[in-house]
Amino acid sequence: MDTDNRPLSALERYHARSIHLRLILFKWLALFFGVVLTLLGLMLPVAFAFDRQSVPLPLLLLLVLLDLVIIALGLFITAHGLWRDTKLRETATQLHGKLTEKKHTVVNPNTGSRTTHRLYFIDDIQISWPSGSETVYLPLVGRDIELTVAMIDVKSRNRLKALRQRVGIDKLAGPGKHPSGIAVVLNYRQAVNIHGVLDKYGRNYLLGYQLRWAIGAGLFVALTFFLLMQPYTLTFLSQTNFLLMLLVLIGYAIGGALAMGLVIEGYQKLRKRLDPDYDDTPHEERLKG
Repeated sequence: MDTDNRPLSALERYHARSIHLRLILFKWLALFFGVVLTLLGLMLPVAFAFDRQSVPLPLLLLLVLLDLVIIALGLFITAHGLWRDTKLRETATQLHGKLTEKKHTVVNPNTGSRTTHRLYFIDDIQISWPSGSETVYLPLVGRDIELTVAMIDVKSRNRLKALRQRVGIDKLAGPGKHPSGIAVVLNYRQAVNIHGVLDKYGRNYLLGYQLRWAIGAGLFVALTFFLLMQPYTLTFLSQTNFLLMLLVLIGYAIGGALAMGLVIEGYQKLRKRLDPDYDDTPHEERLKG
């Protein structure tokens, strides 16, 4: 990793700061959640003290143990929010190395469903690619690459490091949860040029792209819950066998994805017909600047 002499351009800094602000937001959300969890743990003994109902001793011991776990978890999350600092460098950085993919699977204890999160690294530095650039970086996994990035240094205070090592929380958190830095990709060959794309399509282009996908996903989830809550849907699911239900769910997901794609394509064609100057360049091409 080599530090470039050139400072970040205004548009590159704006893009990197948007990523940095998200990290700060998540930090304060973790801090808030940790404080609430700690206060909840401290309030439970008070609630039991005012409760006149007798509780069997085994259940009481279990509740005390659970309360101690809640307090310990709340204190650790609070400490994690307080002692984890991030700082955005003002100059560009050249990053060299092999791009690796780390998977972290979370299992929902209620439904048993699995959600896999994929993170991308060069050594212990997490790579933050621009949204919609999967066709660029997925073929690069396992290859040596060179990137121009804006580095966000992630530092944990010594006390937090010692605490994590003492309780073994790093192993429980999964791979890639404590990177030494976040590298916001600014340039990669002819495939990614953040300054160029923001200069050409507006500095909020990438934020707008993420927002559109988030709105689309939110509407799809809302429609799904609405259909699942209908009486005829619940009756159908309760009376059908597991295999048929699974096929219906898979078909619904595929159909929803195809419908969303058709809506997007139809919208672009309509915009092009109404406005001949409308730029319908695909997002992958726009990333080139």
